[in-house]
Amino acid sequence: MTTARGFSKIIILLLLFFISAYIAMAYFQVTPHSVRDAIRTTGRSLIGDARDAAVDRAVEEGRQAVGEKLKSTGEKILGTDAPPGQFTSYTTDLVGVQPYTIIFFTGTSCTVCAAVHAHINSHRDAIPHDVMILEASYDDDALRQEFAVHEPATFILVDHAGSEMKRWTNTHTLDAVLSEVPR
Repeated sequence: MTTARGFSKIIILLLLFFISAYIAMAYFQVTPHSVRDAIRTTGRSLIGDARDAAVDRAVEEGRQAVGEKLKSTGEKILGTDAPPGQFTSYTTDLVGVQPYTIIFFTGTSCTVCAAVHAHINSHRDAIPHDVMILEASYDDDALRQEFAVHEPATFILVDHAGSEMKRWTNTHTLDAVLSEVPR
């Protein structure tokens, strides 16, 4: 008889548990499906957040790698660790490295050239990344003839292929030089 009594108590407790669970679900308007859906939504949200964080990390690592590669390429081309926008001496292999190359012809006895050189050099960090200013010697007869330059302090804007796009003189500041570059 004791086993039947123990068994009856277990059945009664189970019935009370299920009834109270049913009442709680009805009171809170919770169904087994909504609990399952809530768990799925929370799981998906957590997985989505982790995935987004992983994507963000990968994008940042990619940006850093590209930046390092650009810097490395610039160092190989220019032999320095300077940024892509440059003010350096003219060499034929630098023409067309950037979308816009400005060749600045300077003469040794040209005071205007010396002043412009000093101004550009002191503001070289303002040269955009897509512009390279190459300082060429007006005293080099072959170079002067190649570009048909007739006076020092002459600026020539060339494209990637080295074709002349524009020519001007009497410019005294970096801002004035850069204002000639099409934007």
